[in-house]
Amino acid sequence: RGLYCDYSGDRPRYAIGVCAQVVGVGCILDGVRYDNGESFQPNCKYNCTCIDGTVGCTPQCLSARPPRLWCRRPRRVKVPGSCCEQWVCEEDARRPRKATPRDTGAFEVVGEVEPWHSNCIAYTSPWSPCSTSCGLGISTRILNVNARCWPEQESRLCNLRPCDVDIHTLIKAGKKCLAVYQP
Repeated sequence: RGLYCDYSGDRPRYAIGVCAQVVGVGCILDGVRYDNGESFQPNCKYNCTCIDGTVGCTPQCLSARPPRLWCRRPRRVKVPGSCCEQWVCEEDARRPRKATPRDTGAFEVVGEVEPWHSNCIAYTSPWSPCSTSCGLGISTRILNVNARCWPEQESRLCNLRPCDVDIHTLIKAGKKCLAVYQP
């Protein structure tokens, strides 16, 4: 575990290797250096882990949907004593609210930015397969759901299975495993 075959000492043939330890690359985030495999909390909203030079973070605050369609001027507000924000609606005392229309579920909110802008077609790619077949890895996607409508890469941690499990004993005859994320 954690070893690889280093052929660099057998130039030019590269046929005989020496067993060497894998040394992961650390990460720098906001001027702070983290070691490979180190977990940290840059703020109260995220737990992060450094994996081979890439920082993957998981949210601590569940990304809730915005309020129903009848909610006037929805916004997120800080809750005293809590890190996570929650949705509130502007009260309108002048007119009583009519029956609640069905929520179409047309808009999913991920993060703080609304997914609709004028002259911008919101795009979010599917998540990439996990970077490792076992243990912690990184999965990425591209999206332009931001104030400038520019493409950005988003990363998250993934863990398809523990590394100390012999997966071959679990695969049924004629079946195969796919590297997909399961929340």
